[in-house]
Amino acid sequence: MNEYSVLAPKPSERTATAYRFEVKLPPNATQSLKVEEERTYLNSVEVMASTPDFLFSLVENKDLSDSARSQLKRIADLKNQLVEAESSLQSFKTQTNDLTQDQTRIRADIDSLNRVKGQEDQVRSYSAQLAANEVELAKIRDHRREFELRKTDLDSQVRKAMDALQF
Repeated sequence: MNEYSVLAPKPSERTATAYRFEVKLPPNATQSLKVEEERTYLNSVEVMASTPDFLFSLVENKDLSDSARSQLKRIADLKNQLVEAESSLQSFKTQTNDLTQDQTRIRADIDSLNRVKGQEDQVRSYSAQLAANEVELAKIRDHRREFELRKTDLDSQVRKAMDALQF
């Protein structure tokens, strides 16, 4: 009985070994009752494509062994770190694009101001901004390389943990 679940109609009572259904009938009448049940034969989950949140929900499954729970928790933790690394990489990409667009605008302004007499102070100010942007871009590129290496390492760790996964 535990392998099956009743879909319809809803039982009015459940005992240790049976479901009881209430059917109203006039005296000496008969009626058949169609009961729909379902049984799960196989339940599988693609761990590699699963999100960390979904994996954490699987860890809460009471039917899992402690070993399986521990393995899934480790994979979920790694995938969570991977998501954070990817988010940081995206942030670095956005910052790089913003600074690059800013530099393009500043260069255009410098080019325009170079054609006008008496704008040397403004050109120097813009040149200082360009230099500061270059320093910031170099820092972002360094951080981006670090996170790309971290992401590669985390990808490798997730694959190894998946290969070692045993239930």
